[in-house]
This record gives sequence, C-alpha cells and structure tokens, in this order.
Amino acid sequence: MGKAENPFVQDEAPLVLALDLSRSMDAIDVQPTRLLRAEQKIRDLLALRPGARTGLIAYAGSSHMVLPLTDDAKVIEMYPGLSGDGA
Repeated sequence: MGKAENPFVQDEAPLVLALDLSRSMDAIDVQPTRLLRAEQKIRDLLALRPGARTGLIAYAGSSHMVLPLTDDAKVIEMYPGLSGDGA
C-alpha cells in the first residue's frame, strides 16, 4: 500500500517578498551581482511554491508594493529582471 501524501508538507502560506533595489545590490561580491542572485532566488521560490499566493515589495530608501498577493507566479516573473532573460 502506498504512503499517503502529507498535506502539511506543502508550503502554501501567503508569502510577501521584499527586494532591495538600492545601489548596494550592484556589488559583485556575489556572482553575478547581488540583485541578479536575488532575482534568481525569487524565481526558485516561485517554482517551489506553485499555486501559493506571493506578493512583491521593492525598496531602496522607501518601500513600494510592486504586486499584491497573487497565486499567478507568471505575473511576478513579468516584473523587470525576474524573467530570467537579462532584462
């Protein structure tokens, strides 16, 4: 008999991501840059949480809501830089 999947293992809690857009994110102490690495991590998180509600806040001195909570990861990936195409 197969083992039943535990419904508590999936992380579907709403998550709001904060992305630093200050000049310090252009530093190359993390390759390729801090900003590009952060964008890669956001894409990775979205891939691990399909269907989970996720929002995005960007800040550089002051914060601004970029996207409210949505279960459509494609909308967040459309944000400039998160598409993975180097934009």
